[in-house]
Parts: sequence; C-alpha cells; structure tokens
Amino acid sequence: EYYLMGNECVTKAHDPNAAIRSFDKALKLYPEYVDAWVRKGVTLMDIGEDYQALVCLKEAVLLNPHSFKARYNRGKVYLNLNYYEEAVKMISNEIAGAEVVKVIIPTVQNKSVQAIEKAIEEHNPDIVISVGQAGGRFDITPERVAINMDDYRIKDNEGNQPIDAVIQPDGQAAYFSNLPVKAMVKHLNEHNIPATLSYTAGTFVCNHVMYGILYMIDKKYPNIKGGFIHIPYMTSQVMDKKNTPFMSLNDIVKGLELAIEACVIYDKDIKAIGGE
Repeated sequence: EYYLMGNECVTKAHDPNAAIRSFDKALKLYPEYVDAWVRKGVTLMDIGEDYQALVCLKEAVLLNPHSFKARYNRGKVYLNLNYYEEAVKMISNEIAGAEVVKVIIPTVQNKSVQAIEKAIEEHNPDIVISVGQAGGRFDITPERVAINMDDYRIKDNEGNQPIDAVIQPDGQAAYFSNLPVKAMVKHLNEHNIPATLSYTAGTFVCNHVMYGILYMIDKKYPNIKGGFIHIPYMTSQVMDKKNTPFMSLNDIVKGLELAIEACVIYDKDIKAIGGE
C-alpha cells in the first residue's frame, strides 16, 4: 500500500519528498522489498540526491543481483557520479614496492589541478597519474600529449564551459607525458588487459588536468613523472547503451595497477610501435 502511495506521489502529485516518505514506510514493513528500494533510489536520483540514490540501488542489487531495474539505475547513478572513482579507490595501496596514494579530485576546471598540487605538496610523490573516463573507447588508454587549450563541449561540475581558452599563457603549446606510456601499454597487453596508446586527451577537464600536471612538472617539480590514463565505461554504465564498449570493474582496476607497476619497473620508455 505504501509503495503504491509512493508511486502516486511521483506520477500524480509530483511530490518526490512525500514519495520518499511512503517508500520508507514500505521498507520499514518489508526491508527486502527490492522494487521499493529501486523506486526510492530513482526518486532520489530525480531530485539530484545521487549519493543517497546509490545507497538504495546498491541495496536493491544486493537483495536481487538479477534485477534489471536495480542494476540499470545503479549504472545511471554511477555515470552521474563519474564513478571511475570506484576503480581508483580499489587500487592496492602498494604496488611493486611503491606506496600508492589515492586522491579524488573534482571534475572542475581549475579546482582539479589545485587539488593535485595540494596533494603533491603534502605527499611529495615520484609519479603523478590522473585517471578519467572516456566513454566509447574499448580499452585502457594512457595519454601521450596534452594541449594548452580548454574547449569544453559541455559544462563541468560547477558550470564552467570555457571556449578556446588558453590554460597557461606561459606554458608550452603542448606537453608530452614523461611516463613510460608505451611500456604501460605493453605491460597491460601482456597480462590480457586491452590497452592502446592515445594521442588525444580531448579538450575537457581530462586534458586540463593532464596539461596542469605537466605544466607544474615543467615549472616547479622537475623530478616528478606525470601523465594521464583514460578508462572505458564500466559494465554497469552501459545497461541502456547498446553496442557501447565497456570493461569490467575488476579488469579496469587490474589494468590501472599494471600501469602503475610499469611506471615503477620502467625508468625509461621502450621503443615500440604505438602510432595509429
């Protein structure tokens, strides 16, 4: 009864808060009610409460791993939240004898690089690798070059949308990663993780971040190696995207760990075919 009331609050009264209260009552009576968890999660997502929505949808998937509605909507929330972060958080804290420090940065034009510099000052790393997601790519792609240009097709997470904007007036037109990017690709492929070298990081926040790291290396931190890796969509993110490439979360995590391992093993990059 409360579940039906919740649905009516959404479809007829257009009152999401009342709907959530009704779903809560239904779940209090029947905590294993998968549809109620899903409906509550979707309602929270509709009002922009993505983190709370994710809690509900994770519970729904836990109760019924075969529920298409639960998995589909969980994937939508992951996409809203840029949930490649989940892959980063799962990376081991030590790889090939190197300590790994994980920092989540905002998908925001200037704040992203500011967060990275703050982490550099705090942790004094030897290597800085940023990770972003490139939907539509089949494999994990270390980036080779970043350009001195912001040209955002869409707004970032704080509404910034620079067009044809120079990132750093005193910076180079482009910077090349000083990571062993070809060795990274080789190392991943040898361990059955699809990877190719990319020569375009785009013109959105990913390129901004990569350029920012390499600019800081050029101007302030010459002993640091730095670069960027793009990962494809995760399985849960393509439930409503037929024929869209994806990779399992476990393989993405394994690939990122192998990429880090290659950076530790290889002091210099290898000579290998990597162009397209």
